[in-house]
Amino acid sequence: MASLSWVAVVLTFSLSVGNNLAVDQNYLTRSVQQILNTYKIDGMQSSFAVNIPEDQTRLGDVFRNDEGFRVTTKYGGGDVYTGTNVVAAAPDYGETFTDHAEARVLDNIQGLAQRSAGHILIIYSSLSPCGDKCASLTHRFNILDKIRQNVIPKWGDYAFVFSTVFDQITAGKPIPPQQIKQALTNLAAAVGQNNIYRCYRPWRMDFRCIKCYNNGVAETQCIKN
Repeated sequence: MASLSWVAVVLTFSLSVGNNLAVDQNYLTRSVQQILNTYKIDGMQSSFAVNIPEDQTRLGDVFRNDEGFRVTTKYGGGDVYTGTNVVAAAPDYGETFTDHAEARVLDNIQGLAQRSAGHILIIYSSLSPCGDKCASLTHRFNILDKIRQNVIPKWGDYAFVFSTVFDQITAGKPIPPQQIKQALTNLAAAVGQNNIYRCYRPWRMDFRCIKCYNNGVAETQCIKN
């Protein structure tokens, strides 16, 4: 996973808790697009936490308070950026293990949590979470526990969004579809099935966001690229 280009974003957004859907998908799509256009560094693995206002007319406030240049300069240099509406980080590569970008972000969202009123939390990742670590039920550095501890008690509305299915390891070995589906199942247990989306641009089509579960069944587009 470490050598693949992925982006993770945590946004505070207008989504309902658990499986009660209350999101305007057009607003979700527009917000994710603008976040990626403003904060994504091409080719760099990174993660963002962004407080998005429930009032759609105030979306621009996010990007005025946390300008793209300041955010990308900080996290692009290896530090964790913590601002008014945004927390951003890239992976921290150690000699024995990598501290994933999502984990670094989720460990530093206390400031955003203090301003959670009137906002929504989305966790966005360009890759769906890996089953060996991030979405593992047993790995001590998984992000599921961090979501339960640092997100759910602080925000009433949140979601997890990704763009590309993580379907191969660093060496290019394919990950069995059942393992990908299990990772998604583990994630759903933490954030709720109706709070998981894939936002991406299909070949020769417009950027879009789709729900990863329909009546309790995982959509093929969320387990296969």
